[in-house]
Amino acid sequence: MHDNPPASTIILTDGYAPFLKEELAQDIPVLWLINNDNVNPPWGKVARIKV
Repeated sequence: MHDNPPASTIILTDGYAPFLKEELAQDIPVLWLINNDNVNPPWGKVARIKV
């Protein structure tokens, strides 16, 4: 991954597990896809999905 890092990361979650520390993203943009309105990630962009 060091030679060819991803352009971004998308994480699909309910948000109830502990969030990763921001520095682990290594400056790669992160989009959290969350299936509820109850949780707000401490960093990154958020999109809500309704199921």
